[in-house]
Amino acid sequence: MIKNLPQGWRVEELGKITEIVRNGINVNQLDEGRIPVSRIETISNGVIDFNRVKYINELSPEQFEQYLIHYNDILFSHINSPIHIGKTAIYKENRKIIQGINLLLIRIKNENADYVNYYIKKIREENYFYTRCNKAVNQASIRQSEILKIPLPLPPLPQQEKIVKVLDNSSSLVEQQKQLIKKYDVFLKSKFIEMFGDPITNPMAWEILKLTDIFQIIDGDRGKNYPKQEDFSEKGFCLFLNAKNVTKEGMNLDVTQYISENKDTLLNKGKLKRYDFVITTRGTIGNIGFYSDKILEEHIRINSGMAILRLIKKEISHIYLNEYLKNPLFQSYLRDITSGSAQPQISITNLNKTKVTVPPIELQNKFASIVEKIEAIKEKETQKLNHLETLHVSLMDKAFKGEIG
Repeated sequence: MIKNLPQGWRVEELGKITEIVRNGINVNQLDEGRIPVSRIETISNGVIDFNRVKYINELSPEQFEQYLIHYNDILFSHINSPIHIGKTAIYKENRKIIQGINLLLIRIKNENADYVNYYIKKIREENYFYTRCNKAVNQASIRQSEILKIPLPLPPLPQQEKIVKVLDNSSSLVEQQKQLIKKYDVFLKSKFIEMFGDPITNPMAWEILKLTDIFQIIDGDRGKNYPKQEDFSEKGFCLFLNAKNVTKEGMNLDVTQYISENKDTLLNKGKLKRYDFVITTRGTIGNIGFYSDKILEEHIRINSGMAILRLIKKEISHIYLNEYLKNPLFQSYLRDITSGSAQPQISITNLNKTKVTVPPIELQNKFASIVEKIEAIKEKETQKLNHLETLHVSLMDKAFKGEIG
C-alpha cells in the first residue's frame, strides 16, 4: 500500500486510468514482409526496437485499425521468462506497426503515459511482477487482472510532466553511455576487417582451414536421457543452456535453468570444457558463446539446438576465432548454408565443410592485444554505466515519493 503521499497526490489502480488494455493479434510472423509486427524481443531493451520486429503481409482494414499501435501506447511483456515479466516500452515512433501476441497494449487516458511507464519500470526493478507472476521453467505469465490492480501514486498532471522531464534526462545519460560502449564493439569489427579482410572472400590470401582442422565439433546428447521439462529447475548442479543464453553478443546468463548432478551423469556428450565455443544450430543460426574464465559456472551443457566447437589447433588465438565466428560476413555465410524455413537449422555435415581463414599467429596476437585493451576500456565504461543506472534508480525512487518536481 502506498502511504504518506504529498498533498495533492492520489492513488489510482492502473485499470482506472486506462482507455484500452488488450493482447495482440495471433498471426504467422515472417522474417520479411510488408507490415511490421511486434513480438516479445521487440521491447527486450526497454524501447521499441524495429531491428527486432517480424512482419506480416495480409491484414484486413479492420484488423489493421484494431491492432495498430498508437503514439504513447505502452507495450507490456506479460508472458516471458520470470526475470523479464513486466518489461515495458512506450511507443514514440511515426512508423506504422501492428501489436503482436504476448505483448499487452496499455493506452492511458487523462494522465501522462511516460509517467505511468516510468512507475511500472520502477516497481519491476523492485520485483513487483516477479513475486506475483505464475512461474514455470523459463516461462511465466501474469494475469491481466493483476496488472490492472497496480496502484499508482499520481500527482497533478503538471507535476507528472516535471517528473518525466527529470527522468528523461537521467535516462538519456544512461542510453548515451550504452551507445558509447557499443561503439567499441563496432570499432573491433572494423579493426578486424582492416587487419584481416573479408573472412569469406579472403582478399589477403591467408591460409584456409576447414572448421574440423581447428575444432572438434561435438553435438549434444539427444538420446533417451535428454532432459524433460520436469527435470529443469531454477537452481541445480549443471547449467543447461537455452536459446536465450547464446546471443549475437555472446553468452548471456541472465535467465538460466539447471539439471541435477544425477541427470548430468546420465548424459554423455554435450558438456562444455573451459574455453569451448558454443554455436547455435537450430532456430537462430550461428550465435556464438565462449566459455571464458569470466563465466563462474563449473558445469555447463548445451541443448539440442547447439554444438560445441572445441579447439584442437593450438597455434591459433581464441580471441581471433571469437571475433571471426561472430563477424557479420561469416554469419551471413552460415545463414546461406542453412536448411528449413519454418525451423532453420545447420547440419553438423555443413559445419564440417565450413572453412576459416587463418592469418599468421603474430597478426592474430596483435589483434588479440587490441581486443584486450578495448575490453579493459569497456570495463571502465561499464562501471560508469552502472553508476549512472544506480543514480537513475535513486531518482525514480525520489520522484514517486514527491521529492522531485
